[in-house]
Amino acid sequence: MKLWYAPASPFARKVRVAALELNLADRIELVETAVSPANPNATLARENPLIKVPTLRTDDGMVLYDSRVICEYLDALAGGNRLFPGAGPERFRALTRQ
Repeated sequence: MKLWYAPASPFARKVRVAALELNLADRIELVETAVSPANPNATLARENPLIKVPTLRTDDGMVLYDSRVICEYLDALAGGNRLFPGAGPERFRALTRQ
């Protein structure tokens, strides 16, 4: 997997922490990426039409580009229900904390 991120982005930091907590960090290639509305990043634009970080390309080529979606994907990849319970009030509490 490949993760485009900016060190100052709290959303990218959340994804990196989720990967660490789920023991998936060693499977993710980190690509530090500069993003600016005044100077769009052409490389990132090819992966993500919103040109925002974080952006994750999965091993099968799917591209995810919202930290909430990426964190849910990583949780499912790690077996599920570790960061986000499957149902009920606990799930909605976890989603709200995101």
